[in-house]
Amino acid sequence: PKESVIVNRPVSFFEAHRKIIIIASQIIFVLCVVIALLAINLRQRRRAAQALLKSEKQFRLLAHHAPDAIVIQTREQFAYVNAAFCALIGAKTPEDILGCSVYKLFHPDVHETIKERIRLMNMEQKRVPTMEQKFLNLDGAGVDVEVAAVPFNYHNENGSLVFIRNISERKAAE
Repeated sequence: PKESVIVNRPVSFFEAHRKIIIIASQIIFVLCVVIALLAINLRQRRRAAQALLKSEKQFRLLAHHAPDAIVIQTREQFAYVNAAFCALIGAKTPEDILGCSVYKLFHPDVHETIKERIRLMNMEQKRVPTMEQKFLNLDGAGVDVEVAAVPFNYHNENGSLVFIRNISERKAAE
C-alpha cells in the first residue's frame, strides 16, 4: 500500500557506497579526457615530425641540385656540401670534404678574415657581407669566387649557410 513503511529495508550497494562510486566516476571521466588530449597531442606531434622531414627533404633536394655551391659550416668544419661545391673544388664525393677544416680551401692570407667572419656568424649570429675571395681547390689551383653567408643552426649547432658562386669567367673578362 501507498502509506506503508518498510522497516529494516536492505540498503542497496549504490546507497552504501554512493560517495566512492561518484568519486570513482569523476576520476574515470578525467582520465578519459586526459587520454583523449594525449592522443590529440601525439597526432599533432606526428604530423609536425612528418612536415619537418618533408621540409628537410625538400631543402636537401633544392640544395643538392642548386647551380651554385652551397655549404653548411659548423665548428669551422664542413658539415654539408652540395654537388656544385664538389665540382668547384674537384672533390669526387661530399665525403671527401665533410668534416675537413674550412681553412683548407682558403689561401693562408685570408685565414684571419675567414676566422672573423665565422666568429661573427657562429658566436654573434650576425650576417656578414658578400665578398669576393680566392678559393683553393683540392689540387691547389686558385678559383675566384663570390661568397655570401648567413648564420644558420644545423643539427643544434650554430654555424653558417654559405653560398659560393664561381666568378672566374667574369674576372677573366674584366
